[in-house]
Amino acid sequence: MSYMMVWSVVASQSAIPTTGAQPLPAVDYTKSATEVFTEAARYTILESQDLLLCWAPDFESKPAVDSASNPINGLRRWSDTFGAKTKPLTTSDDNALHVQACAIGRVAHVSPVFDTGNYMHLCYDEFRKLPAPASETYEGRDERFWRTLILNIWRQGSTLQDNARAPAELGLEFRSLLAQERVLKILDCGAEQLRSPEIQARIAASPEVQALLQQCGRGGQYEALL
Repeated sequence: MSYMMVWSVVASQSAIPTTGAQPLPAVDYTKSATEVFTEAARYTILESQDLLLCWAPDFESKPAVDSASNPINGLRRWSDTFGAKTKPLTTSDDNALHVQACAIGRVAHVSPVFDTGNYMHLCYDEFRKLPAPASETYEGRDERFWRTLILNIWRQGSTLQDNARAPAELGLEFRSLLAQERVLKILDCGAEQLRSPEIQARIAASPEVQALLQQCGRGGQYEALL
């Protein structure tokens, strides 16, 4: 993306004026792509006094379908909850962002990035790592986990507020996917190897695998939402 295209995106999609309290950086075609994107992000944050949708803005992302009439898609800005008490957002020379914050929890674990090749393995592995519930049932803990993975969305609405909540029945489909992954773990094979004579013999000799197979093959709708 060219230097001017970056700034045209900032002007057209950020819903902020192109001139204001923050002076526009001087045009300098000798700057690297990293410097240009960093300047654009810094200017957008300081000018609007609002956080972007992510820490690293994707200037090539497409706007939401209904962004013209509802640019925030039904969500409030982070600063709306603070009102007049909000402290200014600032940046330092080392590109650190300084914000007012309230600690509401601590991230204890971050999973690897999900992709089309590993998402089912990661779902299974991360589920197995869940701590024992302290003040709820295992069923409640498990439900929070599977709903989180699909953002608790069953069908997309016109806005985020209109999205249909995932039905409880999807929990059974999630369990089916876990059973499939458990079978592969026990047999130490891939799905493409399940029909081999050797694996078939091991399945026939394992009561645990045979019991798990009764739950498999029922998670299509849930898997499609991942």
